[in-house]
Amino acid sequence: MVRTEVTVVRDGLTARVPSAELVPGDLVVLEAGDQVGADLRLVTTKELRVKEPDYSRAKYEVMVHTDVAESPWYAVEGDDKRRARINMIAHLLSTIDYHEVTAPKIKLPARPPSSGHQRTARALQREVPDHAAKLV
Repeated sequence: MVRTEVTVVRDGLTARVPSAELVPGDLVVLEAGDQVGADLRLVTTKELRVKEPDYSRAKYEVMVHTDVAESPWYAVEGDDKRRARINMIAHLLSTIDYHEVTAPKIKLPARPPSSGHQRTARALQREVPDHAAKLV
């Protein structure tokens, strides 16, 4: 049965929370007969039974009836999430009709004199993390 309240372990403490309030990192304590979503990672199990054929059959039925030339389905191997994201981005970019465009030469005017403006200290700003640095 799918429950609306679950037992979780957060920061070493056990608590009952509404299932809608689950957050990444929660350890969910399951009881016999519980059903879980496909996005829940099981850490320890005993006598686990999976109804994957039901999910696979439903997924197959949806794909068979909705995979059309105008809007095709593509599968992305997701065991390695980083590779999956890179492959998906590359695939999406490959579907865009792209061709080189010669940009016209632009003559920029002289830079105006400084008005004395000072940039806000970086420590006072929220910045997007530099994920690209990990790829280089």
